[in-house]
Amino acid sequence: MNVSQTCNSALSSPAEAYIYMTFYGLLFLSGLTLNILALWVFCCRMKKWTEMRVYMVNLALVDSGLVLLFPVVIYFARVSCLEALSCQVPQGIYLVNSYMSISIPTAIGVDRYLAIRHPLKAKALRTPGRAAIVCAFLWLVVTGLLSFRVVWQLHDGTFCFWKMSKIHVSMVVLSLLGFFIPLGILVFCTFQIVGSLWRVQRRELSRVRQIRKSMYMVLASLLVFVVCFLPLHVTILLNFFLGPIDKFRKVFVIVSFLANTNCCLDAVCYYFVAEEFQEMTPFFCLRWKCRRAEAHQDLTTCTTLM
Repeated sequence: MNVSQTCNSALSSPAEAYIYMTFYGLLFLSGLTLNILALWVFCCRMKKWTEMRVYMVNLALVDSGLVLLFPVVIYFARVSCLEALSCQVPQGIYLVNSYMSISIPTAIGVDRYLAIRHPLKAKALRTPGRAAIVCAFLWLVVTGLLSFRVVWQLHDGTFCFWKMSKIHVSMVVLSLLGFFIPLGILVFCTFQIVGSLWRVQRRELSRVRQIRKSMYMVLASLLVFVVCFLPLHVTILLNFFLGPIDKFRKVFVIVSFLANTNCCLDAVCYYFVAEEFQEMTPFFCLRWKCRRAEAHQDLTTCTTLM
Protein backbone atom coordinates (compact mmCIF):
# COMPACT_ATOMS: atom_id res chain seq x y z
CA MET A 1 0.00 0.00 0.00
CA ASN A 2 1.28 3.44 -0.85
CA VAL A 3 1.35 5.26 2.47
CA SER A 4 2.06 8.94 2.63
CA GLN A 5 3.22 10.47 5.89
CA THR A 6 1.56 13.82 5.21
CA CYS A 7 -1.79 14.94 3.92
CA ASN A 8 -3.39 18.16 2.89
CA SER A 9 -5.63 19.77 5.46
CA ALA A 10 -9.19 20.54 4.46
CA LEU A 11 -8.99 23.73 6.54
CA SER A 12 -6.47 26.27 5.30
CA SER A 13 -6.80 28.95 8.00
CA PRO A 14 -7.76 29.40 11.69
CA ALA A 15 -10.87 31.30 10.57
CA GLU A 16 -12.03 28.36 8.46
CA ALA A 17 -11.32 26.00 11.35
CA TYR A 18 -13.42 28.14 13.69
CA ILE A 19 -16.35 28.26 11.26
CA TYR A 20 -16.04 24.51 10.63
CA MET A 21 -16.04 23.67 14.34
CA THR A 22 -18.91 26.06 15.07
CA PHE A 23 -21.18 24.66 12.36
CA TYR A 24 -20.45 21.04 13.25
CA GLY A 25 -20.88 21.82 16.94
CA LEU A 26 -24.35 23.24 16.29
CA LEU A 27 -25.17 20.33 14.00
CA PHE A 28 -24.03 17.88 16.68
CA LEU A 29 -26.23 19.44 19.40
CA SER A 30 -29.35 19.85 17.25
CA GLY A 31 -28.97 16.47 15.54
CA LEU A 32 -28.43 14.59 18.79
CA THR A 33 -31.44 16.26 20.41
CA LEU A 34 -33.79 15.66 17.46
CA ASN A 35 -32.78 12.05 16.92
CA ILE A 36 -32.93 11.11 20.61
CA LEU A 37 -36.41 12.64 20.67
CA ALA A 38 -37.35 10.70 17.52
CA LEU A 39 -36.09 7.42 19.00
CA TRP A 40 -38.01 8.09 22.22
CA VAL A 41 -41.22 8.71 20.27
CA PHE A 42 -40.86 5.70 17.97
CA CYS A 43 -39.61 3.24 20.60
CA CYS A 44 -41.46 4.33 23.74
CA ARG A 45 -44.58 6.28 22.79
CA MET A 46 -45.99 4.20 19.94
CA LYS A 47 -47.84 1.05 20.91
CA LYS A 48 -48.02 -0.83 17.62
CA TRP A 49 -45.07 -1.81 15.45
CA THR A 50 -45.73 -0.98 11.81
CA GLU A 51 -43.45 -1.19 8.79
CA MET A 52 -43.10 2.60 8.79
CA ARG A 53 -42.11 2.54 12.46
CA VAL A 54 -39.40 -0.05 11.68
CA TYR A 55 -37.97 2.16 8.93
CA MET A 56 -38.11 5.27 11.10
CA VAL A 57 -36.31 3.61 14.01
CA ASN A 58 -33.54 2.45 11.68
CA LEU A 59 -33.30 5.92 10.14
CA ALA A 60 -33.07 7.57 13.55
CA LEU A 61 -30.37 5.07 14.62
CA VAL A 62 -28.38 5.76 11.45
CA ASP A 63 -28.64 9.53 11.90
CA SER A 64 -27.69 9.22 15.58
CA GLY A 65 -24.60 7.24 14.57
CA LEU A 66 -23.61 10.01 12.17
CA VAL A 67 -24.17 12.71 14.77
CA LEU A 68 -22.01 10.93 17.33
CA LEU A 69 -19.16 10.88 14.78
CA PHE A 70 -19.17 14.66 14.26
CA PRO A 71 -16.60 15.29 17.05
CA VAL A 72 -14.34 12.77 15.27
CA VAL A 73 -14.89 14.58 11.96
CA ILE A 74 -13.87 17.87 13.60
CA TYR A 75 -10.76 16.31 15.13
CA PHE A 76 -9.47 14.68 11.95
CA ALA A 77 -10.09 17.82 9.93
CA ARG A 78 -7.14 19.34 11.77
CA VAL A 79 -4.64 16.48 12.14
CA SER A 80 -2.23 15.36 9.45
CA CYS A 81 -1.90 11.56 9.61
CA LEU A 82 -4.57 10.14 7.34
CA GLU A 83 -3.48 6.51 7.05
CA ALA A 84 -3.71 5.76 10.78
CA LEU A 85 -6.15 3.05 11.87
CA SER A 86 -7.59 5.56 14.34
CA CYS A 87 -8.98 7.46 11.34
CA GLN A 88 -9.83 4.58 9.03
CA VAL A 89 -12.16 2.89 11.53
CA PRO A 90 -14.39 5.94 12.19
CA GLN A 91 -14.16 6.77 8.46
CA GLY A 92 -15.65 3.36 7.64
CA ILE A 93 -18.41 3.71 10.24
CA TYR A 94 -19.14 7.20 8.94
CA LEU A 95 -19.50 5.98 5.34
CA VAL A 96 -21.74 3.04 6.31
CA ASN A 97 -24.08 5.37 8.21
CA SER A 98 -23.96 7.96 5.40
CA TYR A 99 -25.05 5.50 2.72
CA MET A 100 -27.63 3.93 5.02
CA SER A 101 -29.12 7.41 5.43
CA ILE A 102 -29.58 7.29 1.64
CA SER A 103 -30.81 3.68 1.45
CA ILE A 104 -33.48 3.81 4.15
CA PRO A 105 -35.33 6.86 2.74
CA THR A 106 -35.28 5.06 -0.61
CA ALA A 107 -36.88 2.01 1.04
CA ILE A 108 -39.45 4.31 2.65
CA GLY A 109 -40.24 5.76 -0.79
CA VAL A 110 -40.78 2.28 -2.25
CA ASP A 111 -42.95 1.35 0.73
CA ARG A 112 -45.11 4.45 0.25
CA TYR A 113 -45.34 3.75 -3.48
CA LEU A 114 -46.64 0.22 -2.86
CA ALA A 115 -49.17 1.45 -0.30
CA ILE A 116 -50.54 4.23 -2.54
CA ARG A 117 -50.33 2.67 -6.01
CA HIS A 118 -50.98 -0.99 -5.08
CA PRO A 119 -52.78 -0.84 -1.71
CA LEU A 120 -54.31 -4.33 -1.65
CA LYS A 121 -51.17 -6.06 -2.89
CA ALA A 122 -49.26 -4.03 -0.32
CA LYS A 123 -51.34 -5.60 2.45
CA ALA A 124 -49.60 -8.90 1.77
CA LEU A 125 -46.17 -7.41 1.07
CA ARG A 126 -45.92 -4.78 3.80
CA THR A 127 -45.43 -6.16 7.31
CA PRO A 128 -43.16 -5.03 10.17
CA GLY A 129 -41.21 -8.28 9.89
CA ARG A 130 -40.54 -7.80 6.21
CA ALA A 131 -39.57 -4.17 6.80
CA ALA A 132 -37.01 -5.42 9.34
CA ILE A 133 -35.70 -7.90 6.76
CA VAL A 134 -35.38 -5.09 4.19
CA CYS A 135 -33.41 -2.97 6.70
CA ALA A 136 -31.12 -5.90 7.54
CA PHE A 137 -30.57 -6.53 3.82
CA LEU A 138 -29.68 -2.86 3.26
CA TRP A 139 -27.17 -2.97 6.13
CA LEU A 140 -25.52 -6.02 4.55
CA VAL A 141 -25.44 -4.53 1.04
CA VAL A 142 -24.04 -1.16 2.13
CA THR A 143 -21.43 -2.76 4.40
CA GLY A 144 -20.48 -5.17 1.61
CA LEU A 145 -20.07 -2.36 -0.94
CA LEU A 146 -17.87 -0.39 1.42
CA SER A 147 -15.80 -3.48 2.28
CA PHE A 148 -15.26 -4.07 -1.43
CA ARG A 149 -14.23 -0.45 -1.78
CA VAL A 150 -11.66 -0.77 1.02
CA VAL A 151 -10.14 -3.89 -0.57
CA TRP A 152 -10.06 -2.12 -3.94
CA GLN A 153 -8.09 0.78 -2.49
CA LEU A 154 -5.48 -1.26 -0.59
CA HIS A 155 -2.84 -0.61 -3.24
CA ASP A 156 -3.88 2.94 -4.10
CA GLY A 157 -3.74 4.65 -0.73
CA THR A 158 -6.48 5.59 1.72
CA PHE A 159 -8.04 8.81 2.88
CA CYS A 160 -9.23 10.37 6.11
CA PHE A 161 -12.62 11.93 5.58
CA TRP A 162 -12.04 14.55 2.82
CA LYS A 163 -8.25 14.73 3.00
CA MET A 164 -6.80 12.69 0.14
CA SER A 165 -4.53 13.02 -2.84
CA LYS A 166 -7.09 11.99 -5.46
CA ILE A 167 -10.53 10.52 -6.05
CA HIS A 168 -10.31 6.76 -6.62
CA VAL A 169 -12.40 4.80 -9.10
CA SER A 170 -13.92 2.86 -6.19
CA MET A 171 -15.31 6.10 -4.79
CA VAL A 172 -17.01 6.89 -8.10
CA VAL A 173 -18.47 3.37 -8.33
CA LEU A 174 -19.80 3.66 -4.77
CA SER A 175 -21.32 7.04 -5.62
CA LEU A 176 -23.07 5.62 -8.70
CA LEU A 177 -24.37 2.52 -6.92
CA GLY A 178 -24.96 4.04 -3.49
CA PHE A 179 -26.57 7.33 -4.51
CA PHE A 180 -27.58 7.76 -8.14
CA ILE A 181 -29.47 4.44 -8.38
CA PRO A 182 -31.40 5.13 -5.14
CA LEU A 183 -32.04 8.67 -6.40
CA GLY A 184 -33.62 7.32 -9.59
CA ILE A 185 -35.80 4.90 -7.60
CA LEU A 186 -36.91 7.62 -5.19
CA VAL A 187 -37.72 10.09 -7.98
CA PHE A 188 -39.83 7.45 -9.77
CA CYS A 189 -41.73 6.48 -6.60
CA THR A 190 -42.29 10.10 -5.56
CA PHE A 191 -43.78 11.21 -8.85
CA GLN A 192 -45.94 8.09 -9.08
CA ILE A 193 -47.32 8.89 -5.62
CA VAL A 194 -47.84 12.58 -6.44
CA GLY A 195 -49.58 11.63 -9.71
CA SER A 196 -51.98 9.35 -7.83
CA LEU A 197 -52.69 11.99 -5.21
CA TRP A 198 -53.27 14.62 -7.90
CA ARG A 199 -55.82 12.45 -9.71
CA VAL A 200 -57.68 11.74 -6.47
CA GLN A 201 -57.65 15.43 -5.55
CA ARG A 202 -59.54 16.28 -8.74
CA ARG A 203 -62.32 13.85 -7.81
CA GLU A 204 -62.45 14.25 -4.04
CA LEU A 205 -63.03 17.96 -3.50
CA SER A 206 -63.88 17.41 0.17
CA ARG A 207 -60.37 16.04 0.80
CA VAL A 208 -58.36 18.55 -1.26
CA ARG A 209 -56.63 20.09 1.74
CA GLN A 210 -55.51 16.77 3.20
CA ILE A 211 -54.40 15.38 -0.18
CA ARG A 212 -52.52 18.55 -1.07
CA LYS A 213 -50.74 18.48 2.27
CA SER A 214 -49.70 14.88 1.58
CA MET A 215 -48.31 15.86 -1.83
CA TYR A 216 -46.28 18.69 -0.31
CA MET A 217 -44.86 16.37 2.33
CA VAL A 218 -43.81 13.71 -0.19
CA LEU A 219 -42.20 16.31 -2.45
CA ALA A 220 -40.49 17.92 0.56
CA SER A 221 -38.88 14.60 1.48
CA LEU A 222 -37.50 14.26 -2.06
CA LEU A 223 -36.27 17.87 -2.00
CA VAL A 224 -34.39 17.28 1.27
CA PHE A 225 -32.82 14.14 -0.19
CA VAL A 226 -31.68 15.93 -3.36
CA VAL A 227 -30.44 19.13 -1.67
CA CYS A 228 -28.45 17.22 0.95
CA PHE A 229 -26.82 14.50 -1.15
CA LEU A 230 -26.75 15.53 -4.80
CA PRO A 231 -24.10 18.32 -4.50
CA LEU A 232 -21.65 15.96 -2.76
CA HIS A 233 -21.92 13.19 -5.35
CA VAL A 234 -21.82 15.59 -8.29
CA THR A 235 -18.65 17.06 -6.77
CA ILE A 236 -17.12 13.57 -6.50
CA LEU A 237 -17.78 12.92 -10.19
CA LEU A 238 -16.51 16.34 -11.29
CA ASN A 239 -13.37 15.95 -9.22
CA PHE A 240 -12.69 12.52 -10.71
CA PHE A 241 -13.12 13.62 -14.32
CA LEU A 242 -11.76 17.18 -14.18
CA GLY A 243 -8.71 17.13 -11.98
CA PRO A 244 -6.98 16.80 -8.61
CA ILE A 245 -8.59 17.33 -5.25
CA ASP A 246 -6.81 20.68 -4.69
CA LYS A 247 -9.35 22.40 -6.92
CA PHE A 248 -12.24 20.98 -4.94
CA ARG A 249 -11.04 20.86 -1.32
CA LYS A 250 -13.10 23.82 -0.10
CA VAL A 251 -16.06 22.64 -2.13
CA PHE A 252 -15.85 19.24 -0.41
CA VAL A 253 -15.93 20.93 3.00
CA ILE A 254 -19.14 22.74 2.08
CA VAL A 255 -20.99 19.90 0.32
CA SER A 256 -20.02 17.34 2.97
CA PHE A 257 -21.42 19.62 5.65
CA LEU A 258 -24.59 20.05 3.57
CA ALA A 259 -24.90 16.26 3.30
CA ASN A 260 -24.53 15.90 7.06
CA THR A 261 -27.40 18.33 7.74
CA ASN A 262 -29.63 15.49 6.55
CA CYS A 263 -29.34 13.90 10.00
CA CYS A 264 -31.30 16.85 11.43
CA LEU A 265 -33.76 17.28 8.57
CA ASP A 266 -34.72 13.59 8.60
CA ALA A 267 -35.98 13.88 12.17
CA VAL A 268 -38.33 16.70 11.15
CA CYS A 269 -39.32 15.94 7.57
CA TYR A 270 -39.86 12.18 7.60
CA TYR A 271 -41.87 12.24 10.81
CA PHE A 272 -44.54 14.39 9.16
CA VAL A 273 -44.34 12.41 5.92
CA ALA A 274 -45.01 9.22 7.88
CA GLU A 275 -47.99 10.83 9.61
CA GLU A 276 -49.53 11.95 6.33
CA PHE A 277 -48.76 8.62 4.70
CA GLN A 278 -50.51 6.69 7.47
CA GLU A 279 -53.59 8.90 7.09
CA MET A 280 -53.78 8.48 3.32
CA THR A 281 -53.16 4.72 2.97
CA PRO A 282 -56.58 3.55 4.29
CA PHE A 283 -58.26 6.05 1.96
CA PHE A 284 -56.59 4.55 -1.10
CA CYS A 285 -57.54 1.05 0.02
CA LEU A 286 -61.16 2.13 0.28
CA ARG A 287 -61.09 3.80 -3.15
CA TRP A 288 -59.69 0.62 -4.74
CA LYS A 289 -62.41 -1.52 -3.16
CA CYS A 290 -65.02 0.99 -4.25
CA ARG A 291 -63.90 0.80 -7.89
CA ARG A 292 -64.12 -3.01 -7.74
CA ALA A 293 -67.60 -2.75 -6.28
CA GLU A 294 -68.66 -0.35 -9.03
CA ALA A 295 -67.28 -2.72 -11.65
CA HIS A 296 -69.59 -5.42 -10.26
CA GLN A 297 -72.47 -2.91 -9.99
CA ASP A 298 -72.57 -3.32 -6.24
CA LEU A 299 -73.38 0.29 -5.38
CA THR A 300 -74.49 -0.56 -1.85
CA THR A 301 -71.04 -1.94 -1.01
CA CYS A 302 -69.39 1.10 -2.57
CA THR A 303 -71.47 3.52 -0.52
CA THR A 304 -70.74 1.60 2.68
CA LEU A 305 -66.98 1.61 2.05
CA MET A 306 -66.84 5.36 1.38
